[in-house]
Amino acid sequence: MIDLIKMRPSLKIVGTLDGFPGAKGGGVVDESLVSCLECHTCSNGLIVFGVDVESDRLLLECEECMTARWQSGEESGFLTIDMLTRPATYDEIWAMGWGLFIRNL
Repeated sequence: MIDLIKMRPSLKIVGTLDGFPGAKGGGVVDESLVSCLECHTCSNGLIVFGVDVESDRLLLECEECMTARWQSGEESGFLTIDMLTRPATYDEIWAMGWGLFIRNL
């Protein structure tokens, strides 16, 4: 774990995906992976990387106004209040091509 933290300074390890509904295999769950993008709705909240458990799709979600987007350039978003989401792993974010959007805190 120490090497992982050195390589990925923005990570705060909080658990694994084992046993989580919709999770594929193990993997690091990280609730602190924050995007460097700005919310198009409120311009105030932190944008975090999440996964919709039902569709298994990565999304960008604002912690302040609870709106999300499927793509980084989308202007309009949707509310995530009724969605079951989980934090995205570092590897899922990079696989989607969004790794450069991870902000080092």
